[in-house]
Order: sequence, then structure tokens, then C-alpha cells
Amino acid sequence: MTFNGDGTGSGRIYSVDITLPIYAPIPTASSWTSPVSDNVLGRTSTNVVEFQFTYTVSPGGAISRTITNLQGEITSGPSAGKFFTQTPFTLSGFVSKDKGTILLSSVPGQEEVLTTDIYNNEDLTPGSSYGQQERKCHRSRVLTLISK
Repeated sequence: MTFNGDGTGSGRIYSVDITLPIYAPIPTASSWTSPVSDNVLGRTSTNVVEFQFTYTVSPGGAISRTITNLQGEITSGPSAGKFFTQTPFTLSGFVSKDKGTILLSSVPGQEEVLTTDIYNNEDLTPGSSYGQQERKCHRSRVLTLISK
């Protein structure tokens, strides 16, 4: 992640998503109809995400960062080769006194609903999505300075 010093920045994330089975414990195989529906038994996938953000830092070190544009590619798993965008979201937290560490989390007390639009190719034209996923999230991040 790069903080430009003017209240804007950009970043790249390599992530692994794990979706748990919809039933726990998983019923015995004899109780499933054939074929088994996608994602019933859970799944994993990997993604590459690029994003832009804005941020503010108060004199006391409080920080607020809002992702303004996020696009990614699913690189493995059942939806490999598809692309996605997500709705903007804000994380807040604090910058350490030596500016070497930033702690971020979802805004306390604010429910975060993340909407992901999935596309068949890199043409991310609004209204042309392959599907949409909504998730209720709570996130936390620890950012450490690598170089100045």
C-alpha cells in the first residue's frame, strides 16, 4: 500500500478466501442429492486485488481510510478467471507515534455490508455483471512500514 501524502493512496492485495460449509457438521454423503450444489461443502479461492483510497489523519494519530475504487481477479477456485468490483468501505484506527504501524478496523458499531459484483471478463461495465454477492463483514488490519 502506498500513502501519497496528499490524502490519496493505492494498493495491491493477494488474498485467500475461505467459505465454510453451509451445514455444520457436514451430513453424511448418503444424504446429499447428486450432483451436490456449488458451495454447499464450502470452497476456497485466491484473488489479486488493486485499489485506490483516500485517507485523513488527525494530529492525535487517528486515521480514517476509505476504499474508493476496488477491482480484482479471481485466480483460483470455482470462479477462476472472473473479475470483480466491490462497494466503497471505510476502516478507522490509529497511526503509531513513530509512523511505523497503522491499526485499522471496521468502524465500531457500524454494520458493514460488502457488495461484490462478479464479471466474466475485464469489461466491468455497470449492469453487465455475472452475479452479485453480499457479505456482512468486520475487518481488521495491521500495516507495517517497509520503506520510506
